[in-house]
Amino acid sequence: LVRRTLVTLAVVALLAGVVFAFSKVSRDDGTNDIAVTESGPVEQLIPPRNSEILRQDVTGVDLRPGWTGVLIVNGVEIPEDQLDLDNLESLGQVFFTPGEDKAVERYDAGENCVTAVVWRVEESRADSRTVDWCFNVT
Repeated sequence: LVRRTLVTLAVVALLAGVVFAFSKVSRDDGTNDIAVTESGPVEQLIPPRNSEILRQDVTGVDLRPGWTGVLIVNGVEIPEDQLDLDNLESLGQVFFTPGEDKAVERYDAGENCVTAVVWRVEESRADSRTVDWCFNVT
């Protein structure tokens, strides 16, 4: 009887440990993105990883103060004059909206990927870091 009780308690403790461990693992649902939860340069990815957007929606990054960057959409670097940098100094935002006569006129249906190349404003692009993410276009 004592042995059976000890085995039962051990199994219950093991299951409780497994449940606790899984509760501490963050999921990549766009709100717990590793680029967002760490103390890295990116506060938010627009759109979040694995989300769905329309062909003409905006993409980009919301950066921590003191960072700047450029975007590469599906392997095409977006020229600086096509990026929306109006809120870069005040909000740290680097955005791109596809359109006619732009490096990317629209996103393809299905998976599309963006790379944000970011660096501190007092440094050069040679000191950059990259953040990659993909999303689906409907």
